[in-house]
Amino acid sequence: MKKVLFLLVAVAFLGACNNSKTTSENTETIEVTKNTSISIDSFLIVAGDYIGEELTVMGTADHVCKHGGKRIKLVSTETGESIHGEASETMGTFDAEVEGSDVLITGIVLETRIDETYLDEWEAKIKESIENEEEEAEMDHKKGVDHHAKLDEINAYRKQIEDGEKGYISFYAIDVNKYHEVENNNE
Repeated sequence: MKKVLFLLVAVAFLGACNNSKTTSENTETIEVTKNTSISIDSFLIVAGDYIGEELTVMGTADHVCKHGGKRIKLVSTETGESIHGEASETMGTFDAEVEGSDVLITGIVLETRIDETYLDEWEAKIKESIENEEEEAEMDHKKGVDHHAKLDEINAYRKQIEDGEKGYISFYAIDVNKYHEVENNNE
């Protein structure tokens, strides 16, 4: 119920502006308008219609990459869904102090497609690491990645592809050219 109410509010807000593009999925309509922002939840519904176009998305900064500040993860406070933003070459880096704050990111919508070929290559790399007895800590920013958990993740993606109609899974991100922290007026 919260999601439907949130989407209705988003549609009402966005519907007040001109130059809009409308898309629908499962009878839910979301209007995306230039010079306005959309929520993460709305973005995830319409992202496929905006690949290569500029959008502004608002969410709570959950994480700024400590390895150079070039990546940010935004989460929805409503659903917990998340998206990633990657700083464009012209933007610079994200300030780690925005973690925990509401942030607007503006940039170009990117799509990464995961298909069987991608999964086969990923699986081969993991199996090679297992055969070479590479320490799991050497992978993924030394977080101690569990190779077997990654193989389970690959199998889950294969199931999603099999159950889907497209033959691949899409993941969306933003190539961020500007961002700013939203001031909270409730303080």
